[in-house]
Amino acid sequence: MKLAMRMAVVALIFGGFADQASAEIVYKLVDVKLGVGSVPAGELTGTFTVDDGLTTLISANIQATGATVGAYTYNPIAYDLNPGAVANLSDLSQKFLLLQYGGGAQRLQLNFATLLAATGTTGLLSSSNEFQLTAGARTVASGMVEVVSPAAVPEPSSLATLFLGAPMAMVFARRCRRKTKRA
Repeated sequence: MKLAMRMAVVALIFGGFADQASAEIVYKLVDVKLGVGSVPAGELTGTFTVDDGLTTLISANIQATGATVGAYTYNPIAYDLNPGAVANLSDLSQKFLLLQYGGGAQRLQLNFATLLAATGTTGLLSSSNEFQLTAGARTVASGMVEVVSPAAVPEPSSLATLFLGAPMAMVFARRCRRKTKRA
């Protein structure tokens, strides 16, 4: 019986180390202001999602607001992964995200101050820009990117092992107590 009890405790301990499921990481643009020189020229809002290896762009939903600066009018544009989009995450080793449409007629490039990670925030460099063929480039004057997705969740099979292992350990413990009380 002692052997069974020890095995149950070991199963409970190892069952508690649940494997993490692969998860997508969602990043949100925070307070991203665009400018032409020192003139405010709109903002960027939205999110983009990458795989947990930080190598593949899964989705993007970023909006650039419209603005007029002097004689140039910037149209509001939604940057997403539509069929005409060319996306380059550059496996984040070069710290940038590029979304391009119409052969470069519309382009959004986000240059990150540090490598993206699964947690925390990173600033956007002023070399980040949004380009429209009809008006030119607007650069990022300020802003950052922060992680908004929840942490990875355990695999269902690991949770099953944990939840089944705990009751089994209690059953073995009760049996062991009963036998020691009888003796």
